[in-house]
Amino acid sequence: RNHVLWVGTWGGGLGRLEGNKFIPFANPGECSGIVCALYEDSRGSLWVGQQRLKPGIVQVRNGKPVVVGLQSQYAGTDVRAILEDRDTNLWIGTQGDGLYRINQGQQAHFDRRNGLSNEHIRSFYADDEGVLWIATYGGGLNRFKHGRFTSFTTREGLANDELGFITEDGLGNLWC
Repeated sequence: RNHVLWVGTWGGGLGRLEGNKFIPFANPGECSGIVCALYEDSRGSLWVGQQRLKPGIVQVRNGKPVVVGLQSQYAGTDVRAILEDRDTNLWIGTQGDGLYRINQGQQAHFDRRNGLSNEHIRSFYADDEGVLWIATYGGGLNRFKHGRFTSFTTREGLANDELGFITEDGLGNLWC
């Protein structure tokens, strides 16, 4: 939106690219130097996933950052993936603390106790049917459909259980 390209860096924090110039974000107190994920939601907020001492995600709305704390028991939980689904749920994937869903300020947490195969989340994909696909690092691919997780690993034919990204081609096939 507004022809601004936001850039998250590993060590240089958050900034935006305007023309050929990188402009650092003006509020480094809320945004750490290590940005792991960026996502713009349907309402125009930019969500910033980072390495933080206190688990949380930064929402930037109208240029102002607000930290939304995650109800995590672990200090230093990195946010590695962010996605908004068609029901405007904001999904947050962490490195070691599973998955969070935020909707209208309410949080739900999902981990192995809920059927997620692994708490190290790398990326998401929401398909046209409202199914959430979750790539994990060590637990293969998870499908969240009708409130239940199903995992697909090397036992089901995946080449590797350490996945990075998910995308869909023009024929409706998922690629991990």
